[in-house]
Amino acid sequence: MLSLRGLLVAATLAGVAACSLGGDGDDTGDARDDEFLSDGKADGAIADGSPEALGVLEVANTLTRDELDDAVGLDSRAANNIVDRRATAAFATLAELDAVPYVGTTAFAKLLAYAIANGYVVMPSGWQLENPGPDDKSRHAVFAIAANDVWAVGFEGLVEHWDGVTWSVVPSGTTETLAAVWASGPNDVWAVGANSTVLHWNGTAFAKLDPGFAVTLRDVHGSGPNDVWLVGAETGRALASVVRWDGTALTKHTISGCPHRMQAVFVASSTEVWAGGENEMACRWNGTSWQDKTIPYPYPDTVTDLWRSPSGTVWAVFAGDIWRFDGTTWRHAYGLVDETADFSVPQLYRLAGVADDNIHASGSGYMARFDGTSWSQTRIPGDASYYGLAVTGSTGWAVGRAARARLAAGTWTESYRVASRQWLWSMSGTSPTNLWALGSEGDLIRRTATGWTKVAMPLTPNDHAATVNVVSANSVWIVGAYASAHWDGQRFTRHDELRYMRDSWGASASDVWAVGEGGRIAHFDGTAWTPITSPTPADLYDVTGTSATDLWATGIGTVLHYDGTSWTQVNGVETTSWSSVLAVAADDVWVTGESAIARHWNGATWTMHTLPTATDRPWIRDAWAASPTDVYFVDSSHGLIHWDGASFTTQPLDGGSSVFGFAGQGLWVSGEDGVIRRRGL
Repeated sequence: MLSLRGLLVAATLAGVAACSLGGDGDDTGDARDDEFLSDGKADGAIADGSPEALGVLEVANTLTRDELDDAVGLDSRAANNIVDRRATAAFATLAELDAVPYVGTTAFAKLLAYAIANGYVVMPSGWQLENPGPDDKSRHAVFAIAANDVWAVGFEGLVEHWDGVTWSVVPSGTTETLAAVWASGPNDVWAVGANSTVLHWNGTAFAKLDPGFAVTLRDVHGSGPNDVWLVGAETGRALASVVRWDGTALTKHTISGCPHRMQAVFVASSTEVWAGGENEMACRWNGTSWQDKTIPYPYPDTVTDLWRSPSGTVWAVFAGDIWRFDGTTWRHAYGLVDETADFSVPQLYRLAGVADDNIHASGSGYMARFDGTSWSQTRIPGDASYYGLAVTGSTGWAVGRAARARLAAGTWTESYRVASRQWLWSMSGTSPTNLWALGSEGDLIRRTATGWTKVAMPLTPNDHAATVNVVSANSVWIVGAYASAHWDGQRFTRHDELRYMRDSWGASASDVWAVGEGGRIAHFDGTAWTPITSPTPADLYDVTGTSATDLWATGIGTVLHYDGTSWTQVNGVETTSWSSVLAVAADDVWVTGESAIARHWNGATWTMHTLPTATDRPWIRDAWAASPTDVYFVDSSHGLIHWDGASFTTQPLDGGSSVFGFAGQGLWVSGEDGVIRRRGL
């Protein structure tokens, strides 16, 4: 008996058979008692109630005997038994369908392929998380009152509580993103976040409090229920903000000597408060005034967390490393080391401690611990970035973007098993069951009828793979800095001759283009790559087209066009850095890049647009269109921007970097920490 995960290849092959072959398929069907469900639901496979499961059941419940036999390609015995069984009652679950004689792995694969190809699989209207786990919201902070009383908060008002056995969602009363949580006890929990959001839990429910002015709050901490400090920045201004709770009301706190946006706060007592933030800022409140304790560092960076030990030593996460203040001077104490990492440097984000000899820090795929003498580090399988950390004695919790880990018996264990935890910055595909995504350190994952799985390829992290481009079901190109690779439908071939490339696009398997560093342009004719004369020495980032004679490429200060004969510079576009180009049609082209600027070509003139974004001057990372009036952009502030042909609207979307979809079938957004979300179109 096979689980649904075992249908990874079968569903794809059956799709070809069902579309191209008719007949009863008696010689290739299932045995009488074959099953496709071995344990009800295999990990990560299709579940009852999913769009795929509903599509399969609708096909089984509505098609005639002849349609199931000829159009779907089922064994005639399977088709007959399905129709006979549903005469009693319609199939409500996959298990009921599985129990029909001669319906097993092969029949299910054909039913699924037919359902997908003929519109029976309908994507949900809201966003659903496909990777890395079942939870659809990121967690930004966690605080432990006790080993059986832990709170976590995150995206779109997410609040969760751990009771020592399970995590459960607690209604927060808000959809604003929550950045931090702190508690003095079970009946006194605080959570803060965007748009002046302040929540207080009294043991029964959360109440929303008004700080009295527009502020983005980043952290909260206190010395007791009548002494709680909230820090952040005034909305729209690069100025520090502090709000204090005295047990009765919230009051805006006067600040002097600490001008920059605050990111972290730790309250030792009402007369010793530490705050940190942008531009190396570290400040100490002594009960009367703020004292400047800026970290001596030659480059501007941000203090992301602070912790004061019981003995008075202050520890800070700054520039991704650990710093220590001995009462007089800040000194660098520790930084993560990953000798195998070539593409990015792992960093730390948060601190949590119990005593001078039991301090922890969380980061990008790592945890670090100080035992009073030295620091040690542990890599957590899965490589998630953990932005929240809490410890109580020997137990701890870490949370991140769709991630959660727990410390027990000295070992950190991740909660989720996922296809990839890497930054998925490129997507391409030919259908919802042939969609590929590429990670920042070489992970390549593919979506088939049974979900996302990792695909082995010959490129290593040292090759710096840049993008994936799916030309057809039997032609997929991954291009990179030091090598590229091609999938022919069965296996990968490494191409060391194609180097220093950033992107590729093909009109067909024998007509593929690649662009890259120093204005490099190359063409593949189905047999070999040939260098092409380029009109620019500038780095090229993106290439796309509408046909073999209409291609566009963008890069640093340049936009290029290919008319089937030669590449030429395009006039009328600013010499800014263009990171993305989207060709909807020959007379409908978007180029986007830094400062949220977009230019649109209507076949005759260029029109400039400034896209609405969540932060000032972000990059537009990627774009995709279902039609000229249904265009999507992803920006570096994790927002999704939509163009309806007349105006732009925005939607917060945590962790987005790449967008891809299929008209009438679904939209996918991938990004940091392996996050992939989808919704219907």
